[in-house]
Amino acid sequence: MRLLPLALLLATPAFAQTAPLTPDEAAMRAHVAFLAADDMKGREPGTPEYDRAAAYVAQQMQAAGLQPGR
Repeated sequence: MRLLPLALLLATPAFAQTAPLTPDEAAMRAHVAFLAADDMKGREPGTPEYDRAAAYVAQQMQAAGLQPGR
């Protein structure tokens, strides 16, 4: 019976509400989710998934207004 209060105390963070994400945080989470998705299969060099990840990063950089180095 003495373990019940401890169990309730440890379970409390699981029910705690978190603040909504800022737009920047949501965007970062979406980028990480895309690049870390299971269908990216680890993005090993020389694979189609690697090329897909590289194209995604290049597209995001271009959308942010970055230009390739000269």
